[in-house]
Amino acid sequence: MRTTTLFAALLFAVSPVRAAGLDRSPLNPGEDRHSGASAPLDGFVVKTDGRTVYFDLGSESGLLPHSIYDLSSLGDALKHPVTGESLGADVKPLGRVEILSVEEKYSTASPAQRELALPAAGTKIRLALSERRAVPAAAESSPAAGDKEGAVRETLARSPMLPIEAVDISIGDVDGDGSEDTVLAGPREVAAFGSDWKLKCRYEDSSTAGRFMSVESADVDGDGKAEIFAVANNKFFKRLETFVLDCADGKMTRRVSLPYTVRSFHDGSGLSVLGTQSVDVDGEYLGSDIFRLGYADGKYAKIGERIRHKRLEWIYGFGFTLRGDAPVLISYSKTDRIRIFFKKGSWSTPEKYGQTAERLTVRERELRFSPRLIIEQGGSGLAGVYTLRNIPRFFQMAAAFGQYSRAELHYLRWNGLALEPIWRGDLGGYAAGIAERPESLLVAVVGADGNSSVWSFSK
Repeated sequence: MRTTTLFAALLFAVSPVRAAGLDRSPLNPGEDRHSGASAPLDGFVVKTDGRTVYFDLGSESGLLPHSIYDLSSLGDALKHPVTGESLGADVKPLGRVEILSVEEKYSTASPAQRELALPAAGTKIRLALSERRAVPAAAESSPAAGDKEGAVRETLARSPMLPIEAVDISIGDVDGDGSEDTVLAGPREVAAFGSDWKLKCRYEDSSTAGRFMSVESADVDGDGKAEIFAVANNKFFKRLETFVLDCADGKMTRRVSLPYTVRSFHDGSGLSVLGTQSVDVDGEYLGSDIFRLGYADGKYAKIGERIRHKRLEWIYGFGFTLRGDAPVLISYSKTDRIRIFFKKGSWSTPEKYGQTAERLTVRERELRFSPRLIIEQGGSGLAGVYTLRNIPRFFQMAAAFGQYSRAELHYLRWNGLALEPIWRGDLGGYAAGIAERPESLLVAVVGADGNSSVWSFSK
């Protein structure tokens, strides 16, 4: 079955940089050929998400991770009113940004100045090096190169124990202060914590028939603050719905309820996006088609074409990568294996991953709210995946009831034939969810007393 998705336009379209004829020679990327100094780099904004901006400047551009750049927007070309001579583009300085990461085909950055308003997607920009910084040691080594197969990786940091029994975790600047916050969802509450792990805002569901199943954080409406999308199982009305929550002035309030689930996934371009799926708990069908989530005219809505793949049924625990010019589906199977669906045939891991205690049985079918499957995209396609493994409390028998006592974070590298284990991080309790930063991973770990801690690992 032919795979045609809404990603096709993004994945196969001609780059606006190439279309504009901008010079990015791979021989000396980002370097002035005459002076040897770093020359300004022109590109486009691909996406702005909260306080993170994505540029279409990849590893060949010469961008320096963690360095500070002067960011400007480029307007129309100026022409001399008499001679008609081109005087160059209209350059408007915006402020300074710090480059967070440089991937194969794109890079990410955040404001180095609190008052900087990030440009919108499609804006033509120019970056000029302002302050060169050394790359931190943790970012210099990649999992594929720096770890021996089967190595145990230590945590970068662990938060104090937080008074919430986490079911999921997400990351986003929920109050617009310029720093990312950690959002945890519990069965009946959602709480946002700052970088100092102090509570910023909290929401408690006052209904008696609801339970939160997952949480996402993203600036979909473009106001500079990430909305919180908390998916709830409403047992009274027999439906899955999403609460859109706002954090302001120390309070978390519900803006609107959406009649569908919201979950992030990798779309094959290296970016993580939000998808939606309606679930009919008490009707003739189970799950509807999956679409992208957008915002227009003051409302959230499904946008673009439906995300198609004959093996894709459930919005939790999947993503896409590229193989040549075709998107390839990667997902958790019903038996907790990671399965890759090629154009012809498929491959599965022999080990089990992605176990979760968050489940819902609908008409004799079990829906599992699996943790995110984080896909690493390389220059030639799939590079690897980050995944969780929860270990049953009483051997395998307890897995059927969602009872887990400890867990592991795993990095599996794609070697062209299979996903091979490279490193793992041992976790001291049940792993409720995983969230991704450009250079690190956060895992919500639930202890035996019901409190949770957030553990971070370098990629």
